[in-house]
Amino acid sequence: MHDPYEFAAACHPACVACRPRGAGGLGLRFEGDAEGVRAEFACDTTYQGYPDRVHGGVIATLLDAAMTHCLFARQVRGYTVRLNIRFHAPLQLGPPAVVRAAVTGARPPLYLLRAEVRQADRRCASAEASFFGERNPDPSRDAH
Repeated sequence: MHDPYEFAAACHPACVACRPRGAGGLGLRFEGDAEGVRAEFACDTTYQGYPDRVHGGVIATLLDAAMTHCLFARQVRGYTVRLNIRFHAPLQLGPPAVVRAAVTGARPPLYLLRAEVRQADRRCASAEASFFGERNPDPSRDAH
């Protein structure tokens, strides 16, 4: 598995999920693990929806970004075709969360993935998605 961060930086250098927190991004840094990729997320008040909770749209972004980076780790530039999210429990402000993703099926150019956001030992959200993928694209072709 390749470093998803290196390929991602070349494919979309200004991505809101990957951009540093000080520059208006979520500051996610994905690393490969045994199943796919994972990243930690600081659940601070910058991302608040309802009091004491991370906004659902931010959670959706975490899930989508994790699945995209799972494809980046395979040198595939992926575009979300379908994203189904289930919210299991509130993602509380304060304690950090971990987002993970893995590929569950591939028939290029279609890729199926799953992801989840956990905080402590609690699953807060999960998703399944389909992506259209380009294998070994020139990552700089769309960079601005």
